[in-house]
Amino acid sequence: MAVMLLAMPRSALARTLVAALALGLAACGRPAPDPEQKPRAIEDPEEIDALQQAADAQAEARARARAKPRWKRKVPPMPETFAAFERPDLAALEGAWLVDSEIPGQQVLWLIEEDGAKLTEIDHRERERVFGISLASPCALRLTDERGHARTRVIAARGDQLIAPRGGATAVAGSDGSMLACAGHRTYQIAADGRCRYTTEMLGSWSDPAEPSETCKLSKGAKGATLRLGDQRLRDYGGLWVDEDNADRWAVKVDDRAAGLAALTRAAAPAEPATETGADPGADPGSDTGTETG
Repeated sequence: MAVMLLAMPRSALARTLVAALALGLAACGRPAPDPEQKPRAIEDPEEIDALQQAADAQAEARARARAKPRWKRKVPPMPETFAAFERPDLAALEGAWLVDSEIPGQQVLWLIEEDGAKLTEIDHRERERVFGISLASPCALRLTDERGHARTRVIAARGDQLIAPRGGATAVAGSDGSMLACAGHRTYQIAADGRCRYTTEMLGSWSDPAEPSETCKLSKGAKGATLRLGDQRLRDYGGLWVDEDNADRWAVKVDDRAAGLAALTRAAAPAEPATETGADPGADPGSDTGTETG
């Protein structure tokens, strides 16, 4: 070893000696292992029980965190000016309803539970989606899915009446002659003197009121009051304001999930082909059953 060190260049020798010295110092300064820190067998039943309880509590906390549905989110506040308008009681809507689907011409089953806070939507193929429901405004629902994504849907409800038309418009009349209307992503507020402003909500924040460029006018005629919002006309149907194109799209309350799914299945079934009156359904459609005259 000494011969090898003497044969090395001075610079390399110096580096080697410094490295060896550093290793020696590090080894000298390293504390001896503490016997108390070594793994030990636990034999005391009380200690075992305490450790098991702590582990169970941690596992339960992790399970609760995973199981907490993301649709249970804090509801953003509404503008103070909405307070003058009656709000639907979502708890009163608990039960099973057939409503318009987002797909034109189809219906879905809404199961409203947990005092109007949870909605399970089921289509005719029994595919389910779970939403948290709350009021975005007195005339619109906020639906929050299991990923935390939210969308709105117009609504008018009172007692056992519910309508949530796809792409429609609804409104709520105030006691002073004012109105609040929902159409698309806009919420219109029409004052008693006819002034109209709209606001929009995004991520829980409401925009400042602005004057719409489209028609927004409440008028009275032979058929009663009419609210015009662009191309849509809303009228009062039994105390609930709905646009004329969706006035017959009322939700239907059914007894339970099974009854709702049965109704969806019937509606989705292909219609039986009609037969001509007097025709023999068992006859060959290509055969000639008439007689030649002449």
